[in-house]
Amino acid sequence: IQFAKDNGLYITDEELAKAIASIPAFQKDGKFNKTLYREVLKNNRLTPKEFEENVRKEVLMDKITKVLNLPPTDITYKTIGSFVTMEDKIAIKIIDAPTIEVNEEEEIKNYWGKHKDNYKSELSYDIGYYYVPIDGEVSENELNSYYEEHKLEYTDSNGTILPLTNVKEKVEKALLAKKRKRDAIITMKKLKKGELQFKTISNITLNNSYIPLSLMQKLVETKFLKPSLTEKGWLIAKLIKVNKPVILPYEKAKELAKEDLIKEKRVAVLEKLAKKNLKQFKGQEIGFVGKDDVMKLQMLSVEDATDFLTSLFASKTAEGYTLLPKDAPNKVVVYEIKEQKLLDDNK
Repeated sequence: IQFAKDNGLYITDEELAKAIASIPAFQKDGKFNKTLYREVLKNNRLTPKEFEENVRKEVLMDKITKVLNLPPTDITYKTIGSFVTMEDKIAIKIIDAPTIEVNEEEEIKNYWGKHKDNYKSELSYDIGYYYVPIDGEVSENELNSYYEEHKLEYTDSNGTILPLTNVKEKVEKALLAKKRKRDAIITMKKLKKGELQFKTISNITLNNSYIPLSLMQKLVETKFLKPSLTEKGWLIAKLIKVNKPVILPYEKAKELAKEDLIKEKRVAVLEKLAKKNLKQFKGQEIGFVGKDDVMKLQMLSVEDATDFLTSLFASKTAEGYTLLPKDAPNKVVVYEIKEQKLLDDNK
């Protein structure tokens, strides 16, 4: 975009309008519909200004691409071709980790003491919340009237307005929500005055079963939620306290520390075995493998084979080893690159 500005490229209002008018979601009977356009943006929580700016950038990028139209050179083909078709002829040896046992209380406690900052409670919150349920009854006249007023909100993926019979349940729920909003505002005032009491819950995280994640994030930011519509009804909430992470006592962190200590010992043993085997390497001949030849390594899981090949082609040495799986190693693949092919002209 900066390159376009430097070289005098821009998108006219006419080009922008033409691009937006061609989007099927904004068309009715094959023609651009301004009312539908605004309703679709509203439903997606976008302002026309924001949307039009994004479209302007996309159209500008398309224009730049067409203007440049730089043909790749022979060296470009060969460079990318080498990267894509590179193959290594390898031999490998897979060594499984022996069973590691840690039962000494003192050893676990010492490990926890050295790494206690790794074992903290989660960031949590104490909150107060109150739901005003969306219930009641609506007449057919009310339902029809509400639908006629808001039918542009009920469209399919092509922007076609859906008949009331197809969306009756949604329309009824929206109408009841509108009716109960006044009750929710009154309830909020009573909660603020102390005439009603919030339900309280302590030590909950952002992801919880009481408040949807997006509203929980907003509550943490604003400290108070005015009536907000959810599946459970109109929600009013307040942030009472933020509980910062604290180091867990040994008894609560013991099992986690023990697990990490075992992992650390297992990695140390695997690396020792790998280095020992590299000195007098005798591995299984695999032949040539490329970056995506996962199925040639059926002695490994797909995930482990993928990680191994990534490590192999990132290596700058002809031999080495890779611990697998990456997050909790229980084996090591020792390898030797015997030969390398950079470019396959046919491929």
